[in-house]
Parts: sequence; C-alpha cells; structure tokens
Amino acid sequence: MDRTILDTDGLTILHRTVDEARVTVIDGLFDAGLVRMLHTILDRLPYSRTDYDTEDTPDNLHWMHEFSRKRLAENPVLRSWSDRVVEAAGAVFPERAPVLNRVSAHCQTFGSRQSAHTDLAGGVTALYYGNAEWDESWEGETVFFDARREAHS
Repeated sequence: MDRTILDTDGLTILHRTVDEARVTVIDGLFDAGLVRMLHTILDRLPYSRTDYDTEDTPDNLHWMHEFSRKRLAENPVLRSWSDRVVEAAGAVFPERAPVLNRVSAHCQTFGSRQSAHTDLAGGVTALYYGNAEWDESWEGETVFFDARREAHS
C-alpha cells in the first residue's frame, strides 16, 4: 500500500511495502544550495571500477567511490549531508536505530548496466541521487523486486 505524507518540514514522504520490506522515499530533505554543493563534490570524486552487484556478476564492474569516515567528518558539506540522512533514517526506522556504516558514491554512465542485488540484510540503505537537476528525458529509474522477481517502481 502506498501512502504519501507531507510533514511539517515540507518534506514529501512516500511509504510502500514490497513483500515484507518497507521502502520509504523522502523528497525535499536538502535545500537547493546544499544539493548544488553536493553535486559539485560528487562530480569531482576519483571513481574507480571496483564494484559489482552479485557474486554472479563480478565482470560487470561499476564506477564507485568509497568515502572514508574521516573525510565525511572533516568536510562540513559531507558531514551535514550524512548527518541529515542518518537523522531521517532514524525517524523513519526508529526500531532499527540506524547508524552510518558505509558511504559510497556510484556513477552511472550512459549504457551502464546494473543487476538486481540485495543490500545488507536487516540494515537500512539510503539512496541519494546526486544530480543538481534532472530531466525526465534522461530516463533512469530505481526498481525494487519482490520475492517473485517482479519489479516495483
């Protein structure tokens, strides 16, 4: 069941369930200035082709940058961003008391292929799309698969 809420901070929050998993989308978490600064930082990162989705797809490498906790703590923009994500995740999933374990940036270029994969079981995964602007004609979509491997967007 989909449910949309507009909270007191002006955030748009969409809740849905795919099988037993809760999926929550929060829009409006960051102001335009922070979004532009994050885009600039993410655009200039040193990415390397070191990541793959599953043990069955090790030859399908993706562009990725793994942040060190030290870098997140030292950079005020990255610290503000990561703190706000953890705060929002804690508000949405209070029973899990989320803590930051890992932050990575993934760069999708034209023609890149992602395979369906499962993130940390029992954990909370937060996705942030680092584009300062988006045009629907660029396409791109995140889908979630249920146990029958049917896609939900």
